[in-house]
Amino acid sequence: MPSFTYNRQTPSIPLLDRFYGIFLFVCVAMLTVGVPFLFHRKAVSAVAILVTMVVVLLAWRMSRHGQPKKSLQYFSIVLWLMLVGLIYGGLPNTTAATAMAVAVMLAVVVSARAGVIFSVTYMLAWLLYVVLQTLNLAPTPYFPGAPLTGWFIGVVGIWLVLLPLPELVSNLHASSSLQRAVIEATTDGILVVSNAGKVETYNKRFVVMWGIPIAYVQSGDDSSLLGFAVQQLADPAQFLDKVRELYAHPGQSSLDTLRFKDGRVFERHSQPQRLGELIVGRVWSFRDVTERETAQAEIQRLAFHDTLTLLPNRRLLNDRLEQMIPACQRSGLHGALLFLDLDNFKPLNDAYGHSMGDLLLVEVAQRLLRAVRQIDTVARFGGDEFVVMLGNLDMDAQAAHHHARKVAEKIRHELAQPYHLTLPHTASADTQVCHHCTSSIGVAMFPTKQMTADDALKQADMAMYQAKDLGRNAVHFYENEVLEV
Repeated sequence: MPSFTYNRQTPSIPLLDRFYGIFLFVCVAMLTVGVPFLFHRKAVSAVAILVTMVVVLLAWRMSRHGQPKKSLQYFSIVLWLMLVGLIYGGLPNTTAATAMAVAVMLAVVVSARAGVIFSVTYMLAWLLYVVLQTLNLAPTPYFPGAPLTGWFIGVVGIWLVLLPLPELVSNLHASSSLQRAVIEATTDGILVVSNAGKVETYNKRFVVMWGIPIAYVQSGDDSSLLGFAVQQLADPAQFLDKVRELYAHPGQSSLDTLRFKDGRVFERHSQPQRLGELIVGRVWSFRDVTERETAQAEIQRLAFHDTLTLLPNRRLLNDRLEQMIPACQRSGLHGALLFLDLDNFKPLNDAYGHSMGDLLLVEVAQRLLRAVRQIDTVARFGGDEFVVMLGNLDMDAQAAHHHARKVAEKIRHELAQPYHLTLPHTASADTQVCHHCTSSIGVAMFPTKQMTADDALKQADMAMYQAKDLGRNAVHFYENEVLEV
């Protein structure tokens, strides 16, 4: 058996093997039985059969070398010429079944269009023969009528017509089963809707994801599904706008995100369903990405926030400060950076451990947030150090300075209040501590000429150490800034 290269056309080769094999067998039967005992034009019939056998062998060889479609196209062209020649030679009826067989094979292996073209052109040639015969213009039949010959060719033709049908039915069942298995195996919810808005198919995952009553999908009405779906979404208008856009432009594909009222997040992908070049519907797939979105949000939070206090960390503080300073330079408004250090934090850690110290840091963070505006930034700089960024204070430098001092004193007073801390235990009584802790606060005003975020942090840090040198529990402004004010 000849070897061949496998490609996407290879599944057609076994069917063509049987087709060409039967055709070759029929040619041999005609040559050994038909020519000696049935056919009247024996020499011409023998030559025609031998030519047909050569054409069959060449087409079969082409098919086995990985070109089944092209082989059948070439074979059908040659056979069409021979069949039309037999019509005008006086055997129109005996060629019909064979022509039908070739048309069916073309439709199965090549395309439905190829099968239609073959059969229509054959029928037109026959019709022309009938017209010429009616007008007494048809050529004199070369092959005289022979009933047995007609029966023989007709039976073989019908056999060839029926040849691909069992495989077609089997392939349809296998394709349907495979399609259903793939649709049900996917973790995505799948919905297929026709251009008329009728539900063509769906999988169980789609029903479960959306919590849709089975009666809705079994009704086959796409509008009822839409009505049920939008009730669950945080932004129904966005959902419906995309649906309308895709239905207005059937050839488009899309990928977007749907957010539900209960916090779930779905990815929605849609693409047209095509039958050849014709768009017959739309395929919707939905993927639950809630866990992924939550994980990404958590990664983002961990990258820019302190895990203990949930405040912005040094990285996010630097980013905001780098944006705030140029913004203040453009607007003419002043801002202030407050650098805080807790004065009595280490003794609590030493006496009760880091868990108790963590409780204090969390409480400090909460007091800081309550002491400033929502537009201000409170960040944990590290250890027991915190930074507060006050933006958009005032265009007047002295007024901004006064506002910053007022906020700093408010913070110092709030942080100096007693801390009532409770450390829970599972095997023993909870540890309760009343701790007194003050803060030293350094303040740097911004912007000044050529100031950067690092400059502001260094100035506020220096002012904080000056506050500690002055006896702690104090607010101190960066000295150079005070002179400029």
